[in-house]
Amino acid sequence: MGPSGGPQLVAWGAAYAWVWMLVARSDPSQARLCWGVGLAGPEGMGMFLPGTWWPFPPAHKELAAGGNPFTRPFGSIRVGHLSGYAPRRTARVRLLFEDNRPALELTPIDPGDRFPVKFFIGFFPMPSIDRLPVTKVLALDGRGRTIRECAGQASPVDTCREP
Repeated sequence: MGPSGGPQLVAWGAAYAWVWMLVARSDPSQARLCWGVGLAGPEGMGMFLPGTWWPFPPAHKELAAGGNPFTRPFGSIRVGHLSGYAPRRTARVRLLFEDNRPALELTPIDPGDRFPVKFFIGFFPMPSIDRLPVTKVLALDGRGRTIRECAGQASPVDTCREP
């Protein structure tokens, strides 16, 4: 943690002409972990998505996800995002969608020894802005076996259960 105990930058990148950053904060004394996503748009607009800034105890919940549909289009399409954390042994995170589009495969971000989990973030086209089209989030090991899974369409996706 930084000197103030505030959030740390985990990773940043670009998607749909926007720059994103994923930040997290851990409180080992309470076994809690929070994460959030910030965006900066091509027109100079920026936003922090507080919908994913909730505390979860990683010792009891190894897979957590939350996301938002964006209310304004990115060019000619609407985009949503889902971010979260998964067990350290996760090799891939797979998002399954309600409209039978191909699954979105994500490579988890390893923050080193700063956090007890790996993080992930994915962006995808949205058919509407009513709800996220994600039906399931799967954390997979190196052989493609499910380690943990969560039901989708809630924000946050918090119905994790053993496969």
